[in-house]
Amino acid sequence: MALDALADVLETAGRLFGRFISEAVIEFMLKGVGYLICRPFKPSVDPDGLRVLLVGLLFWVLLIWFGVELYGFIRVDACLDGGSFDYALGACST
Repeated sequence: MALDALADVLETAGRLFGRFISEAVIEFMLKGVGYLICRPFKPSVDPDGLRVLLVGLLFWVLLIWFGVELYGFIRVDACLDGGSFDYALGACST
């Protein structure tokens, strides 16, 4: 009996957590950013439309890609301050 109650509490907590992730990620991070980007170009854009979702997703993919590339440039630059960078190996040699 106690295990059933615990299972119900964990199921409810899991659903609440899933709902929070759904709302935070999809609604705010994807659709919200997509809407902010689309709005200046098309004033009558649907805030819940597929275009807004795809633009938001593209924004985050490009932002992550840019961050990874920037990290690589910073790593090479830091290496070149005190040594040399072997591009074939992708490693710093001092």
